[in-house]
Amino acid sequence: MKLYLYDLDKTLIKEDSAKLWADFIYKKGLVGAEFVAAQEAYEDDYANGVLDMDEYQKHFLAPIKGKTKQDIKPLLSEFVDKKIKGIVYDDAIKLVNSNAGKKIVISATNDFIVQAVCEFLHIDEFLATDSQIQGGVYTGNIDGIAAFRDGKVKKIKSYVSKDEFENATFYSDSISDLPLLKAVKIGVLVNPDKLLLEENEKLKFDILRFEK
Repeated sequence: MKLYLYDLDKTLIKEDSAKLWADFIYKKGLVGAEFVAAQEAYEDDYANGVLDMDEYQKHFLAPIKGKTKQDIKPLLSEFVDKKIKGIVYDDAIKLVNSNAGKKIVISATNDFIVQAVCEFLHIDEFLATDSQIQGGVYTGNIDGIAAFRDGKVKKIKSYVSKDEFENATFYSDSISDLPLLKAVKIGVLVNPDKLLLEENEKLKFDILRFEK
């Protein structure tokens, strides 16, 4: 069976779901303006390929520290309704539906967000950066390795069989996903960022452009 892997942010949806979450919880009064400003700085680091993921995760998970899954469930439902529904690439969903095989979203974004978005997209399987829960509450730390750069390769290799991985196709927009793009049988760029597009002058991956 063929394996199809999809990045989430700016690949299946038009924007970064973590940034949208930060804006959403700010407007709900759950964080201050300094949280949003810090988020924007981390987003710039990500775009430039220099993000310190451990430092970023301490920042990003702070608002849900001490909360339960049930505490944030209504927030996630409202978040998807207000922030995600209108930014899904129709072309991406057509692609996902046309690819016959095993389909997995793999994203560096945290699991509680990725799960909520995947449920809306009707994609059953996903891998993400897992948010640690102990005693039923979020600790503010991650569980295991982040699904980021080489960590994304490690996560998918530990999740699927060797045969599946050897027949994998991966779609992504981001320079941070270069390790997985190189590791799979077929890498496909979707609306690639500037750094990835520059790298592709040597690598010659196929490029898809989603407009709507």
